[in-house]
Amino acid sequence: MNQKQRVGIGYDVHKLEKNADLIIGGVKIKSTYGSVSHSDGDALTHAIIDALLGASNKRDIGYYFPPSDLKYKNINSLKLLENTLKITKDFRTINLDCIVVLQSPKLSGYREKIQENLANICKISQEQINIKFKTEEFLGFTGNMQGIKAIAMCLLEKIT
Repeated sequence: MNQKQRVGIGYDVHKLEKNADLIIGGVKIKSTYGSVSHSDGDALTHAIIDALLGASNKRDIGYYFPPSDLKYKNINSLKLLENTLKITKDFRTINLDCIVVLQSPKLSGYREKIQENLANICKISQEQINIKFKTEEFLGFTGNMQGIKAIAMCLLEKIT
């Protein structure tokens, strides 16, 4: 095994409410429901941040960007991702593999723009980012439109 490579896993969940914005990967999605959060509620970007922090043996998103700090109130999560890349500057991203779980709306039409946003911030190609969109067949809190969740895995390589 290449000792320079590390895998990280991230997970995030947010409550959904009517008339709130739904942001995924920095893209505002047309939807009746949106996520409720201290920041912009971008569950996908938050999961990616935690995956990057985990792979680089850092603490979690709440440690670096605590909800108690008002400077992060309503912040664009892509800015948090930019800051995370500074924290993890000793590593380069090989790839991201992500899942967004949301019953509605359908997200496949937003995939390319989300990939583009994330690739630009991470300074990698869109081909290094895979995003899958899933529903939960009307089961559980996501299936009942009470929340959104995202899971991300990353492979990082130590820069020597």
